[in-house]
Amino acid sequence: MRFIKLIAAANLLSGVLALPQRLEQRCLTDIDKRATSPKAPTVEEVREWIKTESGVSVGENTVFYASPVKDTEATSFAATIGGTLFSEVFKNKRAYEWMPIPGPGESAMSKDQQDLIIPHMSQALAEESKVKAWVMLQEGATISPDGIWIKYEFPALQKNGVEVWQVAPGGKKKQKYTGKSPVTYEDTATS
Repeated sequence: MRFIKLIAAANLLSGVLALPQRLEQRCLTDIDKRATSPKAPTVEEVREWIKTESGVSVGENTVFYASPVKDTEATSFAATIGGTLFSEVFKNKRAYEWMPIPGPGESAMSKDQQDLIIPHMSQALAEESKVKAWVMLQEGATISPDGIWIKYEFPALQKNGVEVWQVAPGGKKKQKYTGKSPVTYEDTATS
C-alpha cells in the first residue's frame, strides 16, 4: 500500500513539475494562433467576389450615399436609374460573413481587421464602377473627411475616371459632384 502511495505521489509531483513547461507550450501556441488570426478580405479579393459570386452586374450608375441619407432612399433612387448600390451587391455576403467566429482554440479577428471589412467592400464596389456614379447627399449635411465616401469610394471613382454626380434624397436635385461640405445644390441640372 505504501508503494502505491509513493507511485501516486511521484506521478503527482511529476505533473506539477511539468506544469510550467505545459503552460509555456500553451502560451506559445496561443501566440502562434494570434499571429495567424483571420484577416479582412483585401480590396482585390472583394472585387473578385463581386465579379464571380455577387450575381449583380456592377458598372454604370452605381449609387453611393453618406449619412444621414438612409439606404431606403438610395435604393429608391437606384431603381429609377437602373443603378446598383452596396446593399444590393452585398446582399448575399454580409460583412459579418467575412468576420469568422472563432472556434475552440482559434483567435478572433482583430478590431483593426474588422474595421477594414466595410471600407474594403466599399472601395471594391467603387473600383468596379464604370462611366458614371451617383452619391446621394443630404443638402446642408457635413461630409466627414474620415468617412468611407471621402477616404475610399470617391478616390477609387476618381482613379477610374468615373464621372460622379450628386443627388439629393427624392432625386429632384442633381448636379456634378462638387465636393463641398456642407453639401449644397446650386441648380437642378439633369444628367
